[in-house]
Amino acid sequence: MTRPLIRRVAFDIGSLTTKMITADIDPETNTVVKIIAKDTRKTEYKHDLEKSSNYGNFSREMIEKGIQALKELKNECENLQPQPQEYAAVATAAFRTAKNSAAIIEKSLKELCIPITIISQAEEAQLGFYGALARTGSDKSKSIVWDVGGGSMQITTLDAQGKILFYGNTFGFIRFTRDVITNIEHKDIAKTHSPNPMNRLNITDALSYAAHLATAIPDFITHKCAQPGAIIIGIGAVYYATHEKKEQISTIKKYTQSDILDLLEKKAGRTDLMLTKETHPAIPTTVSVTGLTLILGFMKQLCIESLTIAEVNLTDGLLVSPTYYNDYALKKN
Repeated sequence: MTRPLIRRVAFDIGSLTTKMITADIDPETNTVVKIIAKDTRKTEYKHDLEKSSNYGNFSREMIEKGIQALKELKNECENLQPQPQEYAAVATAAFRTAKNSAAIIEKSLKELCIPITIISQAEEAQLGFYGALARTGSDKSKSIVWDVGGGSMQITTLDAQGKILFYGNTFGFIRFTRDVITNIEHKDIAKTHSPNPMNRLNITDALSYAAHLATAIPDFITHKCAQPGAIIIGIGAVYYATHEKKEQISTIKKYTQSDILDLLEKKAGRTDLMLTKETHPAIPTTVSVTGLTLILGFMKQLCIESLTIAEVNLTDGLLVSPTYYNDYALKKN
């Protein structure tokens, strides 16, 4: 007799985008049987938060845009047959920082019945790690998962006893881009929202800066990256920075340092308008070049010759984390 499946919806409310995935789950094995739908909306919470006029708060316009994005994504789910039974949403760096995150959480629960949980960076690392393993099927003992977002970065692995270890910082694509504008291009961040077009000299300096940031990574990460057979998996915005468009079928592809450099050279000297068709819709063109620079700089410093890049985000880990559904999710029976 076939076991009944549960149809779950997971939302990942990041600093740049809001992601949704709907899947049928085997509740006994807690595995994804089939992905039913997935979609993304651009919601640049981190950019909005860093505007000096907002004083550390999300603007009213950003709150409305965020709720509208969730509403559109939820409507997609409710048009499915059968309709989903369980919902959960997690929010990350921008929500951890904003003074008025509660305004969106309350509005989402009241208007959409979507409960949002603000997770710690440690929880973010764990969801990304297990989501990457679930999607790629990689050996967990050899895997290092590198998740870059708009507002933070996590590099996660297991120790010899199978315990989660992670390194985290606040250098997501947005902060790195701001630093490039301010410290490398020497422009006024209050008047300049984009580093583009970036010339080759600025890109070279940005690569050196990224490599310098990577020197802060602890030995347990660097040593594991250097081990024979190590599998380094790039997820989140690492995927979006290396892809120009949405793909009908998610790919898992290996990129060398030369591959990333080729992508970077293709985008050098191009304006935001010119980069529009060459930038994945999930990220703004303003981080299109700096994002690749950050990736390549870290690869060089960590001596990562090959990076496995997969379309994975926190929704993949959230789907197979029943605790979030047991504790926070709306169940529609």
